[in-house]
Amino acid sequence: MAHTDEDKHRRFGRRSTQALVAVLLLAAPALIVSAGMQWLYAVGTDPRDTVLARAAQIGFSDDSPEILFSALPLLAPAVAVYLRPTLRVRKIAKWCYAAYLALGIPLAASAALYGFDADTQLADTGKVWIHSGDAAWTLVVQSAYLLVALSLWVWVTSRRISDNSGHSEASLTAKPSRLDYLPPLVGIAQIVTLRYRLVSSCH
Repeated sequence: MAHTDEDKHRRFGRRSTQALVAVLLLAAPALIVSAGMQWLYAVGTDPRDTVLARAAQIGFSDDSPEILFSALPLLAPAVAVYLRPTLRVRKIAKWCYAAYLALGIPLAASAALYGFDADTQLADTGKVWIHSGDAAWTLVVQSAYLLVALSLWVWVTSRRISDNSGHSEASLTAKPSRLDYLPPLVGIAQIVTLRYRLVSSCH
């Protein structure tokens, strides 16, 4: 009877983990797609609402940087791989990070271009909304997110390559070493520090 109860708890634990992994792998791409759609296609009626202005968070639809450069789309695929390090989960996580970088790099670059271009801001809106110092800090913070995403993409890809050694997917249940997470954790700590400094500089 004890063995039966233990088996039930194990099955429940596996099902709960699988459900959580599925939620994480659905949430990350959904947020990435949402950020991309708001940035590229959520054009307002005002001609000043441009792609560059929205990237710099000036316009009617300026939520895309806040959505993309946040913890959930950045960390959800890595947490899914940590909970269930199978080939399929790693493959999905790899594509999530590839999409994150493919959107994040031009989004950060567009925000920087608009933020450093005071003449365009003045011509479009009659006011300089973003000064060069604020644009520089924003670029640093967003670059930190992108560096962490890149390191996680490398980690996910390298872990998947190491699986091509004859082991079956079902046998790949061991969690990665804690040292494998050192570079991403260092990057996350840097992001928290930069966020704090950015908020402090605005007050």
